[in-house]
This record gives sequence, C-alpha cells and structure tokens, in this order.
Amino acid sequence: MDRTGRRYTQFRSLKKYYSDVITNDKLLTAYEKIINSSKNQNELRSHVNDVIISKDWVEKIEFYLPYISLCIQENRKFIRNQSETVPIEKAKKVGRESVIDLAIHSRNIRKVKSDDDIEPSHLLIVEKLDDYSIYENKFLVFLLKYLKSFVEIRFDKIKEAKSLYETNTILKNDVNLYRNTISYNLEIKDKRYSDLNLEENDKNIDLIKRIRNIEVVISQLQRTDLIEQVSKTSSIKLPLQKTNILKNDVNFAKAVELFEFLTNYNKDGFEIKKIEVVKKEFSNDYLKYFSTIPTLLAFLSYAELKEVFPLYEKEYELELEDLRKLELEKTIRKIFEMIGKNELDTKLIYTYIINMEHERIALNERIDNLIKSHKEELIKLNAEHENYISELTENYETKINKTISKFNKEIDEFNSRIVKLNDDNEILKKAHALEIEDYKKKIEEYKGRLKALSILNSEEDEHVIGVNYFNELEKQKNAFDNYFNNEWKKTKKVIMREKKVEAKEEVNSRKKKNSKKVK
Repeated sequence: MDRTGRRYTQFRSLKKYYSDVITNDKLLTAYEKIINSSKNQNELRSHVNDVIISKDWVEKIEFYLPYISLCIQENRKFIRNQSETVPIEKAKKVGRESVIDLAIHSRNIRKVKSDDDIEPSHLLIVEKLDDYSIYENKFLVFLLKYLKSFVEIRFDKIKEAKSLYETNTILKNDVNLYRNTISYNLEIKDKRYSDLNLEENDKNIDLIKRIRNIEVVISQLQRTDLIEQVSKTSSIKLPLQKTNILKNDVNFAKAVELFEFLTNYNKDGFEIKKIEVVKKEFSNDYLKYFSTIPTLLAFLSYAELKEVFPLYEKEYELELEDLRKLELEKTIRKIFEMIGKNELDTKLIYTYIINMEHERIALNERIDNLIKSHKEELIKLNAEHENYISELTENYETKINKTISKFNKEIDEFNSRIVKLNDDNEILKKAHALEIEDYKKKIEEYKGRLKALSILNSEEDEHVIGVNYFNELEKQKNAFDNYFNNEWKKTKKVIMREKKVEAKEEVNSRKKKNSKKVK
C-alpha cells in the first residue's frame, strides 16, 4: 500500500486526531453517546459496476502473439541494387557489373595503353542494399497497430466502468450532551471516476493482469528495429493481399489468422452489471471515527461566530513552544547527569542537537511570522492613511472649488455692475453734452437779443460796433464757457465718487456673509 497516497494519509491523520481527542473525558463521553444513540438514522447507498471480462479475445491474442514475434525474428528483406557512374578517382570497389558497363559504354574509356590495358575515366559502381520495406513487414506494422487499438479500446472501457464509484450517505441524529444538544442531518454524495485500483480486491484480477501483459508485449514488439524502420514507410491498404509468404509461411499465416479474428470480432469483449448496495448498520470503526465529526463541526461554528480562531492559534503555538522547552530541558538534564558519571551517550547528544535545531527553526518561523504580520499591518495602515488623505483632499478641493465659484460669481456681478455704471456714465455724458449745446445756443441767443437791444437803444452809428466790441464779447463768452465746464466736471466727480463708494460697500458686505458661511 502506498503510504503517501491520499486515502492512507487521511486515515493516518484521522487516527492521530482520534487518539488525541479521546484523552478528554467529556469529549469521549460525547462520542459514546453519539455512537449509542437510539435516534440514529444512518444509511449508505452505493452504486458500482460489476464487469465480467470475456476470455475468448484475451486467449486468442495470447495464443497468436508468439507467432508475430517469430515473424519479426525472420527479418525478411530483399536486396536492392543501387548503381551510380562515378569518376575513376572516386571508385572504391570494382565488380563484374562495372566491367560489363564499361564494355557497353566505350565513352567512359579514357585511353588504351600499348599493352592493351584500359584506363577508364568513369566506372559504374553497384551497391547492394538491404530493403526491409516489403509487403509482409508492412503487414506486421499494420497488424500491431490494429491489435494495440483493439486492446486499448476494450481495456479503457473496462477500466472506466470498473472505476465508477458513487455513494449517497445519510446520517441523522439528535443527541443530548453535557451542556448542549447536537442535532445533525447530513447527506454526502460522492461520485468518482478512475479512482479505484483495478488490481485490488477484484475477481477479474487474473484477466486484468493478462491484458496488461498483452499491452506490454505489443509495446515491446513495436519497439523492435525492424518494426521501427518499416513504420517510417507507407502503410498497406485494405483489403489484405495474401502473398505467397502470407499463405505458405507458418508464422505469417498465423498472423493473418489473428488479423482476420480481430476484424471479424464484433463484440464488446466484456459485460457490465450495475450493483446497488444498501447499508443501514455501520461498522464500529465507521461510527467510532464519525462520532468525532458532529462535535468538531459544532466547535467550528462556535469559533467562527465568536471569532476565536486567532486566540486558539496563538495558544497552540505557546503550547508547542512550552513542549519544546520541556523536552530540551529534559535532554540537557540527562546530558549533565551523564557528564557527572562520564557516561555520555552520543545518541542523546544527537537528540539534543536535533532539539536545538528544531528550537532554532521554530524561532525563525516566529520571527518570519512577526515580520509578515508587521508588513501586512503596515500595508493596511498605509492603505487606510492614503484613503483618509484622499478623502480629506477631495473634501477640501470641493469646498475650495465651491468658494472660488461663489467669488467668481460675485466678481462677475460686480463687473456687470461696473459695465452698467460705465454705460450710465456714457449716457449722462451724452445727455450733459446735449444740455451744454442747448445752453450754448441759448447763450448765443441771449447775446443776440442783448446785442439787438443795445443796438436799438444806442444812438451811435453802426461803425461804433467794431473789432474791439467783438473782442470784448468773445472774452465774455470764453469766461462763461470755462465757468460752465468747471462746474460740469465737479458735478461729474462727485457723482462717480458716490457710485464707487456704494459699490465697494456692497462687495465688502457680500464677502463677510460668504466667509461666515464657509466657517
């Protein structure tokens, strides 16, 4: 039995676990109650295939295989002549065919010497080669391939049917323990393929071994030099041509009989019967080991709910460390006792060294675990810090953007008001300019009237009103214009100053309101 296999590993672990848990009296009592409970409702249903292998095709192949081996040992071939005309310098071997070819092809004669010796320029070289690619050998290659496929197809189906394993296990119980009640209703379905070993506890073990042996022999025959060499050539085509060798040679005739048997065999070569097994009474071994599972599942649920796995893990590591220290102290004590008696035991010293090495490995593992946990904690803290900073940055940027947008809006409003004030100022300028023009016209009109009145009331001749009088009037006009312009500018400055003061007061009041909202 393979001790590294999956099944034996599970059994060994289960055995160790059971040996540990039964040391606790309360757990042992719980297991006994589960085993002896009257409320047990257990059932095991299994579906397997019983395969009955026919002996006829196995026996036939076993009978004919030696003849195929003898056919290969005959090493049949035919000699093939390969000829080539080469310069005399490259000719290594001269035969009868070379002389005949030289007599026929006189152009290959370079010269005839005085003593009638001939000096050729070229010679025909004939090389005799062994050719194994005869029809009979090709038939052997084809037969072995067909035979291998014939066996593999049937044996694969046998293994597939035999290895099918399907079970349905139902386990029900309701048990009152020391301080708790455990009820369970389990249904376990297990379906496996290619899982069972055909050569373990099988009534067809002899036939299975014989089939495996047939596969080995076929593989060995296919690896012979003759078959490997002929396999590289073209294959034969059916129907089979029965040459004289295939009909008259005893070994090849038996090989033809095997081929005809295989091509005419139209049966499966095995029979499959489905078997259902039902068990309601389980063995003591099954119940003994299963009784540990319900309490284990209950503990796992409790530990998951209370989140105590890390606590138990830490306590277990401390327990292992205490056990290592205790074992180390015992070993040291024994060594000192032996030193006092001059009876040092090399085995004990070796044990001490091994324990120290285990202690070192354990310390390294603890250091590695601490480093790993520290790195994980650091990565977690860094991630949390980055998330916190990103959230703060995002919130701050959002607030700043909102504040900037508000100020931008107020600035736009202020600029629009300034534009409006400028427009109003332009309108006032135009209106004021029109008023000035009206005043000027009226002044001119008044001057004309005054002049007219002065002319009517004056007794002087027209020649009195001359250049001097005109100059005097122009001086008066300029003085009036200067006075009016100065008054207009003063009035305009006062109006613009009042408008700017009002605009600044309004902007300052809005800034104060927004700053209070941001705080």
